[in-house]
Amino acid sequence: MSVGLGLWMAQRCVRHRRISGGMRVLLRDFNQWLAEHKQREREPAEFEVLLEEAGFRMAEVARTVLVHGLGLEEDWRAVWRR
Repeated sequence: MSVGLGLWMAQRCVRHRRISGGMRVLLRDFNQWLAEHKQREREPAEFEVLLEEAGFRMAEVARTVLVHGLGLEEDWRAVWRR
C-alpha cells in the first residue's frame, strides 16, 4: 500500500466490511489531503490502482462507483449519530 494512501486512510477513513464509499467522494478527499501534505494529487485511474493494490474492490451501482470496505470517517459518524 502506498504510504500516502495508508496515512490518509488512518487519518480520515473507516474500514469495515459493511461500508461502501463513493469513489468520487473518496478521491476528492484524498486529493485534498495530498494537497495539504504538499504531495501530488492523483487522477481517478491512479487512485483506483492504489485502492486495488491495497485489496479493495469496486463496483458500479446506479452509475456510482463504490469502494467496498472503505468510507470517510466523517460520513460514517454522521450516519451512526442518528
